Amino acid sequence: MKQTQRVSRGVTFILAAWAVLVLAGCNGGTDGAALTSPAAPSGLIATAASTTVINLAWTDNSNNETGFKIERSADNITFTEIVTTAANVVAYSNTGLSASATYYYRVRATNSAGDSAYSSVANATTSGSGTFTTFQAASVVIGQPTFTAHYNNQDGLAGANTINSGPYGNPVVVNGVLYVSDNTNNRVLGFNSIPTSNDASADFVLGQPDMTSTGTGSAANQLTSPEGVASDGTRLFVTDYNNSRILIWNTAPTTTQAAADVVVGQPGFGSVATGCTATLMNYPEGVTAAGGKLIVADTANSRILIWNSIPATNGVPADIVLGQNSFTTCVGNDDNQDGTQETATARTFWNPSGIWSNGIKLIVADRANDRVLIWNSFPTTNFQAADVVLGVGTLSYPFSLDSDGTRLFVADYYNNRVLIWNSIPTDDSPADAVLGQSDFMHTMQNDDDQDGANDGAPTARTLFHPIGVYAIGTKLFVADGENSRILIFEAH
Repeated sequence: MKQTQRVSRGVTFILAAWAVLVLAGCNGGTDGAALTSPAAPSGLIATAASTTVINLAWTDNSNNETGFKIERSADNITFTEIVTTAANVVAYSNTGLSASATYYYRVRATNSAGDSAYSSVANATTSGSGTFTTFQAASVVIGQPTFTAHYNNQDGLAGANTINSGPYGNPVVVNGVLYVSDNTNNRVLGFNSIPTSNDASADFVLGQPDMTSTGTGSAANQLTSPEGVASDGTRLFVTDYNNSRILIWNTAPTTTQAAADVVVGQPGFGSVATGCTATLMNYPEGVTAAGGKLIVADTANSRILIWNSIPATNGVPADIVLGQNSFTTCVGNDDNQDGTQETATARTFWNPSGIWSNGIKLIVADRANDRVLIWNSFPTTNFQAADVVLGVGTLSYPFSLDSDGTRLFVADYYNNRVLIWNSIPTDDSPADAVLGQSDFMHTMQNDDDQDGANDGAPTARTLFHPIGVYAIGTKLFVADGENSRILIFEAH
């Protein structure tokens, strides 16, 4: 009797194990293994297609998903699921949106076993319903009490409402907070909301302990001549020019002298080395992030550096270099890479500074070559040539640029103007509108009456060496360098 009982239990155990394997196979497991939740998607890109449409694209990293859950947020805090796609889908068009509005997105794969982790967050701002017109006046000035004032630090010491000789690079708005680089005061000013009246005071400052200090340094909470500011919707990136580094805050800070989390271009905080390698830079002047990538204008090395993912630790080497065929060659306009400067080609740079990308296109202000280069598809190999060369013979030292995904804005430094293309050019086509001048022929600074002479003081519609431009919704921010101010233009 005991022997029979033992046999019966053994048979029961074998049958139970066989049943588990069969059930696992029926649930879609691989080689009989239990089904697991899918791998997370990556490389999420959001691109504004119109006033009401944002297009999304991502990389599918799983082979067992039943679909993708797409979530949207208006504040990058509270997300709501808007759709679940079918399996193997890698793009989606979100329609019916509001004009001039910023939306944040994240995606995760799903199956019956559960959901994957989220992709990184991507954001885009739908284009405004209005247009910018030639020689229109700005609606708000930051850094000066009036549109006709133009003195450094308002002819006094640094304060919460002043800018000192050159707000270099693009400002940026993150979750409604405006960040402005105040280069000569060695700081970034933070405004909790976009100012609606002149002479607004900042609410916090990065790089300094208070609103009146202007010291230099290379610690995680210090800056020395910062230039461009950028964001991916969550993080804040600052080009710390004289420290030859990019600082990354993993969450855009809103408190005075908040310390950065990551440094790129140096092995650690406190280091200020320059060099021509995959880990060092030489006075960078531009930064942006798109499609999960970090893109830096390594200006004095005449190259663009690309990280295929946002660095999470200090000193991470770049993955791709443009303008050079390796990370150890850094001469401008050196097409044959023999170490000597030659004539510019579609794959060389000479002191590039401004950058814009949506993760699909890449646009670079090739400053000392007096032109803008456009890649219609994001470059994936070293030394890749641009598809479009824009502005040769028209631009003079284009310092910075930006796009809202539809229009292109270029700060044309020595021509004292901002050029506007109503659609991103596919060839060397002329601009559609100009700010700072009454037509495309005038180029004098602070020349409101357009008589070809400097009037001695600015107005709401003149410029003197613009060095930054940033578009969001119906607003266009222009960093008006020699007038020590930021102008805000409103589309009509």
